[in-house]
Amino acid sequence: MNEIDLKQSLFLVMGSLSHETRQYLDEQFRQFDLTRPEWLILALLRAHKDGISQSYARSYVGVETSYLTKVLNRLEEKNFIVREIDLNNRRNRIIKINPKSLKTIKKIFAIIDSLNEEIQRDLNEKQMRDLYKSLATIGKRLKIIKTG
Repeated sequence: MNEIDLKQSLFLVMGSLSHETRQYLDEQFRQFDLTRPEWLILALLRAHKDGISQSYARSYVGVETSYLTKVLNRLEEKNFIVREIDLNNRRNRIIKINPKSLKTIKKIFAIIDSLNEEIQRDLNEKQMRDLYKSLATIGKRLKIIKTG
């Protein structure tokens, strides 16, 4: 591929990878009766063990506040999460993983870990580091573009 082809196809490749990953995980998480926004929030909580604010969850998942509330209500009803009052700002709620669901959540995270290992199988450590750095750079640039 020449340089022009690479530049033109970057969005196609990123979009395709994102689509394939979401489809695969959607299929895997049906056994847990989880929708995409629900498993995205659980994955986010894995990275933030002390919990996250509802506004952070909303921006990460990319949904409106009213829809996020419905998603969180469903996760709470399924005992996947708990919502606690933020001690620093009583108007805010902090979302955390419900300890009662740890056994199921470990199975969910095992699926994510397995997929991560499988898609990285043909890449060495340097390639993975370079890929991560490149994607992080693209992510930063997109944030700059988005905020103007």
